[in-house]
Amino acid sequence: MITAITGQRERINKTEKDTSIELTTSAGITYRIYIPIRIIHQIETEIRKAENTDKTITIYTSHRVREDSQTLYGFLNREERDFFEVLLGVSGVGPKIALAILDTYILNELKEFIETADIAALQKVSGLGKKGSQKIIVDLEGKLADLGVGDLDFSDDAVANSGILAQVEGALEGLGFHGKELEGMLERAKVVLKGDSEVGVEGLIEGVLRGDGG
Repeated sequence: MITAITGQRERINKTEKDTSIELTTSAGITYRIYIPIRIIHQIETEIRKAENTDKTITIYTSHRVREDSQTLYGFLNREERDFFEVLLGVSGVGPKIALAILDTYILNELKEFIETADIAALQKVSGLGKKGSQKIIVDLEGKLADLGVGDLDFSDDAVANSGILAQVEGALEGLGFHGKELEGMLERAKVVLKGDSEVGVEGLIEGVLRGDGG
């Protein structure tokens, strides 16, 4: 099961039928990952800010396996990836609709709509309709906390920091850190970022390796 991919952007596709990014890993393998257009815009913005077309990107993926195909769907953080998979657990909601939902609203908005049974808001998602909206609310209302769906901070600083953390995670994985050890290092990285939001990726990695943020 592929849960995340770190690599350089090979190509971005933005058509009505195909919103995806192709990432080439350090091993030379290229993956096509289907992502919401909103996330494509975020990635393009980060690349412009970095002034580096070879910028390394980490995408958190949902790997869907069928008898005749294997498809990757991706997001910039684990929380949206996990919520995408929660949506797929609702009868009648497939990957296309789940992507459309997460393209239309951010996670905090979706949580609010579900908990307040706001069918009208969910109906605005292309292809979902009233029946589908009702099904999502019935299946998930009051259950999101039990499913481990948390809140996300979508302030400008938080979005920028999530991109930095993704790069740090990819670099640490490349250095051989995994599992609980990697999670602990990322938690320390968050502490360092809170204290110094101007720290760069390299400085953050160096600090975490020194034990900063512990």
